[in-house]
Amino acid sequence: MDRRKKIYLGTNTKMYKTTAQTVAFLKRLNQLTKDISRDRMELFVIPSYPSLAAARESVPRQSVSLGAQNMAWEEEGQFTGEISPLMLQEAGVDLVMVGHSERRHVFRETNEEENKKVLCALKAGLSPLLCVGETAGEKGFEIAEEVIRTQLKIGLYGVMPCEARKIRIAYEPVWAIGVNGVPASKEYADQIHTVIRRTLTELFGAEAGGDVPVLYGGSVNPQNAEELIWMPGIDGLFIGRSAWDADNFNAVIRKVLPVFEEKRAGGGCRMKPSQLYALNESIRDLDYVLAAYYLELPKEADVVEKAAGMAMGQTIGTWVPVPGITDEMREKHMGKVVNIIDLPPCDLSTQVQTETAAYLIQLAYPVSNFGAQFPQMLVTLLGNDASTSAQVKLVDLQLPRSFVGEFRGPRFGIEGLRRLTGEPERPLLLNMIKPCTGFTPDVGAKIFYETALGGVDFIKDDELLGNPEFCPAAQRVKAYGKASDAAYEKTGHRAIYICNVTDRADRVLDNAKRCVEAGAKAVMVSYAAVGYSVVRALSESVGVPVLAHYAGSGPLFEGVASGLSSPFVTGLFPRMAGADLIMMNTPYGGYPLKYQKYIQAAHQMSLPYYHLKPSMPIAGGGVHPGIVERYVKDLGTDMILGAGGSVQGHPMGAAAGARAMRQAIDAAMARVPVENAAREHEELRAALERFGRDG
Repeated sequence: MDRRKKIYLGTNTKMYKTTAQTVAFLKRLNQLTKDISRDRMELFVIPSYPSLAAARESVPRQSVSLGAQNMAWEEEGQFTGEISPLMLQEAGVDLVMVGHSERRHVFRETNEEENKKVLCALKAGLSPLLCVGETAGEKGFEIAEEVIRTQLKIGLYGVMPCEARKIRIAYEPVWAIGVNGVPASKEYADQIHTVIRRTLTELFGAEAGGDVPVLYGGSVNPQNAEELIWMPGIDGLFIGRSAWDADNFNAVIRKVLPVFEEKRAGGGCRMKPSQLYALNESIRDLDYVLAAYYLELPKEADVVEKAAGMAMGQTIGTWVPVPGITDEMREKHMGKVVNIIDLPPCDLSTQVQTETAAYLIQLAYPVSNFGAQFPQMLVTLLGNDASTSAQVKLVDLQLPRSFVGEFRGPRFGIEGLRRLTGEPERPLLLNMIKPCTGFTPDVGAKIFYETALGGVDFIKDDELLGNPEFCPAAQRVKAYGKASDAAYEKTGHRAIYICNVTDRADRVLDNAKRCVEAGAKAVMVSYAAVGYSVVRALSESVGVPVLAHYAGSGPLFEGVASGLSSPFVTGLFPRMAGADLIMMNTPYGGYPLKYQKYIQAAHQMSLPYYHLKPSMPIAGGGVHPGIVERYVKDLGTDMILGAGGSVQGHPMGAAAGARAMRQAIDAAMARVPVENAAREHEELRAALERFGRDG
């Protein structure tokens, strides 16, 4: 007998079920399970004594094995009320239960008595099912292992290795069985089964001891049966009340059988190489997201294993094999390892001179796992939970056309913004009201009016001003709208107010609706604070341009071994979410952003990308007239200059600050050095004197 080839499943009906009920139960169980080969499963039922003969006649022996609930340790004699092994043989019994907890603790049977029964059963050609288990008190005193080892060593004393193959062991913790039993955790059950297996090996040797089936019993039910049978040390289940109805027993059988066979076949670890690995050429045109990560490991670590662990851990897997994983599931839903690149490129182990080694690993994730949405995509790409246990940074991302095709992207884009402002060519100018917060709508309207006189195209709230009681967003829209009208009447140039609607996720859309109803022509939201999905919902519902602000996004990309690269955080994802204008950081305002990351972020916003309209980058942070030429050189003219302090802090006032910015923009468009233009414009000259010339 090789215990690993089939599962062992049985039940003890105790002092329940009449003979008629037992026969009906067995016939129904046999009918329900007749399609399951008994080479895959050993099925046994242990009814009461009076039912045994009729039970044997009701079902074939090869379909269901019958067991007796107890037995005397003598073949015959003056033992009133007992039943001998010879009588059980005549009734067609195959196995006999020995040492059930109720026999031990209710009828006070000893280990020595159970040993006599085991030896007598073997002599009669019956298979003993020896039950072992600790009480709650013994578990509490942490002597469970000693108790069980004692029960085994005494109960099996004198059994020869050649006889061990007929034995079955059932671990039934006393505290887990019965109506009020509490099921053992799968980890605890497997721990005790390991102790049992080790003891059997000590008694009978590795081969014979390793072949004895060890079953778990103790409040087994349809909810915990699968996880229990998946544990390496558990060969079968000894089920109580959950198996006393044939249909319920059949349901449990059909749940655990494929799990057991998956475990026997190698669980979630054995698979075809093509299921876990792929070449870029074979997968790049399929519906997979290709993600590249930077990873550092100790030089002796197995990077292939780590990459494979990530591919599985972020899709179908966990830190241990789990039941129910099929080849079809692997083919459709498991991640794949596409590439591993050494940094620096080393092909010999002798070339690694440091204690750590760096890699780029490229993984492919099936789009079907998360669909066209941000939350589950980001959980998959960046979950980095205990299953993955990898300190990685996402540095490259290739999204398939089918995936991006489900995102509408910017509603207006660059062309729409230019139509809105009536400015077809030059860089646009944006100012944010300063101070950032702490004022009423009427006070803000005065600042708005003075700034609008200077010719700015957009005036937005600072990201720190949301919808507070002292300055409600909808009231700002109305007050600033009047200020915009007044400035337009005086200058003929319309300044468009962008209202910040950032709030709790459930309030953002309502804030935007109220602002638009009040007359807002554009709205702003901080995407890192509310999430890209909220930005997407806003863009798809609000009907006006959406400005996405980078406030709070730094923690997403500033780590070397975590997060993701800034061009995706600040460029691609806001664009996919539908932002028409995207506020971005730059290397020129004091923030140590690398130059190429700034350029890459702008490219993610504006270069052709499938069907998405380009978003208009807003350069923010340290923007002043002296640096306009540099920004135009870096980003071209399809961008917005977000000037804050250089407008509001201009020595001649906000209107002059705005005019100085417009004068610098005009000079850049005409390719006139800003110093030359300053000779003809007082405001520009004052700005250069105050803020300097950069670039």
